[in-house]
Amino acid sequence: QQNISPEDLDKVRNYNELQLGYENLEDRLRASRNIIKDLREKLKAIRELEKVLQQKDEQISKYEVTLKNKTEMNEDLKKQLREGREESHREINLMLSAFLKIGLEMEQVKQQNKNNEPRSFLNKKRG
Repeated sequence: QQNISPEDLDKVRNYNELQLGYENLEDRLRASRNIIKDLREKLKAIRELEKVLQQKDEQISKYEVTLKNKTEMNEDLKKQLREGREESHREINLMLSAFLKIGLEMEQVKQQNKNNEPRSFLNKKRG
């Protein structure tokens, strides 16, 4: 065994401690780099998902506009249909009123002719 001075022993101990500290720091650095790598991959995946979400949001917005337009068109068609039915009912009522009026006028003419014809004329028609 060699004669090692206490100062040299302290230096060796300090060196060994520094070496262990260095190795610890290297391990931590490696672990930190791995964590950073994983986080970057996760960030990349999140950004890709955000792009997909943005595309989906845009698509949803387009669908909402289309739905709104179709709903408005549907409401317009319902309104036109309702107005058409109302107009048809009015026309039918007008035609019925006209036929009723014509029928009443014809009945009045018939009654007037009946009253104007002599009794003997009616008897001739019956026989």
